[in-house]
Amino acid sequence: AYRDLARGEQAATNLENNLTNLESRLDAILAALEANENIQVPVATKVSQANYSSQSTRATGNQDKLQDGINENVEDKKDTA
Repeated sequence: AYRDLARGEQAATNLENNLTNLESRLDAILAALEANENIQVPVATKVSQANYSSQSTRATGNQDKLQDGINENVEDKKDTA
């Protein structure tokens, strides 16, 4: 009976050691993932801002082209009148 008890205690100690080791590894992985997210969020924000700025520039360019076309049509009508 004492042998079984000693084996059980040894098994429990081994399990505790393995769980502690696993917990340390998981903590390290979690810390690395959180650090990676903190780096990627500002990069994603910058990319999003760059895309918005690019779209805004394109929209302004299209508005300028549209206004130029309207001005040309008005001048053509003045010439024919």
